[in-house]
Amino acid sequence: MMKKARLFAVLALGALFFTSCVKEYTCTCTVDDGTNTYTETTTIEGTKAEATAECESQSLTIFGITYECDLN
Repeated sequence: MMKKARLFAVLALGALFFTSCVKEYTCTCTVDDGTNTYTETTTIEGTKAEATAECESQSLTIFGITYECDLN
């Protein structure tokens, strides 16, 4: 009986160790149109890797306007 309880505890702790944490991250984007600079923030939920990828995928430059995003 104790062996089963110990095995269950080890497996449960192992599952927690390998589970990615889903959190809220802030993505800050700076828009520069050559004359003015604006900053806006959005909240992204997910793992840090997912949030970083989503935030950085929003960066672009079009018609001389730069839209640069970084995860905080």
